[in-house]
Parts: sequence; C-alpha cells; structure tokens
Amino acid sequence: HFLWLTTQAAKVLVGTEPEHWLIFNRQQFGYYRVNYDSRNWEMLTETMVRTPEAIHHYNRAQLIDDAFNLAKADLLDFGVVLRLLTSLTNDHDYLPWAAGNNALNYLYNKLRGTEHYEGFVYYVHTLIGNIYTSLSVVTVDEQETLKQRYLKQLISTWACRIGYSECLDKTHEAFSAAVRDNTKVHPDVATVVYCYGMHRATDEEFVTMYKRMFNSQNSAERTLLIDALGCSQSMDQLDAFLTTSIGAGVGIEVNYFEAERTRVLQAVYSASRTGVDALIKFLDDWDIADDLIYYLEQPVFNSVIAAIAARTNTEQELNQLKQLFATVGEMAPENVVSAALETVQSNLDWHSSLEGVIVAEFLEKYAGWVEA
Repeated sequence: HFLWLTTQAAKVLVGTEPEHWLIFNRQQFGYYRVNYDSRNWEMLTETMVRTPEAIHHYNRAQLIDDAFNLAKADLLDFGVVLRLLTSLTNDHDYLPWAAGNNALNYLYNKLRGTEHYEGFVYYVHTLIGNIYTSLSVVTVDEQETLKQRYLKQLISTWACRIGYSECLDKTHEAFSAAVRDNTKVHPDVATVVYCYGMHRATDEEFVTMYKRMFNSQNSAERTLLIDALGCSQSMDQLDAFLTTSIGAGVGIEVNYFEAERTRVLQAVYSASRTGVDALIKFLDDWDIADDLIYYLEQPVFNSVIAAIAARTNTEQELNQLKQLFATVGEMAPENVVSAALETVQSNLDWHSSLEGVIVAEFLEKYAGWVEA
C-alpha cells in the first residue's frame, strides 16, 4: 500500500498483529528515514539474523542505514544498530553490507587504539567469517557479478584490516608476484592487494612501485599506486614517500600531476595509524613544515593538522600532536590548533558518552553471547 506524506503529522492505523514485524518505505521508495518502537526493531533484527531473504535486500540495507543514522542523532539506542549488524553474518548481498560498512568504519575510527578495540575486532571477525571463507581474495572469476566483486573487496578489506593472517599472506604474495613479474593486479581486487601487500613490502618492492607510478601517464593508475604506497608500515619508506610531496632530498625524481602532492599526504594519514605517526614525525621538523607550507600552501597544512586530530584517540596520541604544535609554533594558526584540540577532546569524550558506554558494554558482553 502507498500513502503520500502530504501533512507534517498524521495518524495511520494498520492491522498488523503485535507478534508480526512491520516495514515502512518498502524497497526504499521514498527519501526518508523510519524509526520503530523497540519491539518492532527486535523482531526485524531476529528475522534478518535467521532468514535475511525474508526481507528485500533494499530494505535490509535501509534498516541498517536508518538505524545507524537515527542512533547518531540520539533518536535510537546504539545497541539496536550493533544487534542489527549481526544479521550480516548470514547476508551475502552487497547492499546491506555497504550500509553496514559505514557503521563499522564509524566504530573503527572511534575504537582504534583504545581498550575496546580488541572486542571490536572480534565483533567484526564474527560478521565477516562466513563470507570470507567463500571468497578468493586475490583473483576474480569472470562469472562474478559487479555486486559480488564489490562485496569481495569490502569483506577482504576488513579481513586484512583486522589482521587475518591468510588475507595478509595472500595479498602480499599477489603483490610480490606483480612486482617481480612486472604485471598488473586485476582492477577489481587491486585496491586490497596493493594496499595490504604493501604492508610487508621490501625497500626494493617499494621503490619499484614508486617507479611504476612515476612512469605511468594514467591518472587513475597513478592515484591507485599513490594510495598503495601510503599503506606501507615502514616508517623509513613512509618518510621517503612524504618527502616526495615537497620534492626534496630523496634521491629519486618527482613528476607529480596537479594535486598529487596533496594526495601523497592523504594516502599516508588515511591508510593507518602508522601513517599518522609517520606524518607527525615528518612534520616535527620546523624546516620540513616550513617547506610543506611553501610548496603546498597553508590550507593544505591546516587540513593535514585537522586530519591528524580526527585520527587521535588516546592521551598518548594527543601528546604527539601537542609536541608537533610546539615544534611548528606559529606556522599552525591559533584557530587551527584550537579546532584540532576540540576535535581530539570530542574523540576522548565519546567513550564516556551514552553512545560510547553502550558500545563498550555491548562489546564486553558480545563474546559471551556468541560462545553461549
């Protein structure tokens, strides 16, 4: 049935029995979010966990997306989101996973580096485990649909991110083979293979990938390789790579297109906390910071400070940022420093917020629920 929303408020009576769940905005016909009472959320979650195919995949994605955004707006208990996400364990459709990915990335950014990160890793492990075992991480079957390829990339990314040894082994093997044989990885798995393969790259492999980027005239390929180079976990490799952004003293040529120098910085701080640490160490030198502002200009420097702050979750990381401010002095404008410190304080305060407490308590109890 369809009912046009023509007034700000209206009461609609439905004949659904109390023990049956109800979904509005079927297959996301309209652009609006729907909140339900706690009992209906509970029944929807139970159905999605046991028989996800009973609800159309558009609506499964919609329910996860609505719940997540309603919870962030303090209109829904975040525990509903966490329970709803457990339905992904048995869901092999890309759309619900794409919606869930937004929520998982949000939680990853909040919990990385904290005492509850281990619980989050276990939570993600239980979500992706069933699907991951059915995937070939580094190869693509031509019979796979586009959505299946997207799902493979999403699941593989999480598997490698939370430290699946098999995922890291396979991506490094495929990466090393591509470097050794001077071949390209299939584009549908290239992002995962290049990034996580780079985690264990030797200096020789790192330089080879840099030269491949240098010799390419294809903008998309160059961006892919710049992002991959930023995934390195070697502080020395990252320092050399960051130095290319200002084009000085690395012993190798630089031929970046417009905006690619900034992309180097983004690739490093976006890839991992190791990258953030490398960037802080790089800028913790007055002359280097001055050169970066000279070559890339003040707004880029300001955005880098904001990006570091957004990825600062602990007191130790905050102290690193404060040390950087002490080094660069007035090169970091007062309003930029103030905004960065406010961002960090917000990150730290989240853990004592209602949302943070709910997430922490859920993760503490989750392992026991699963094992029971």
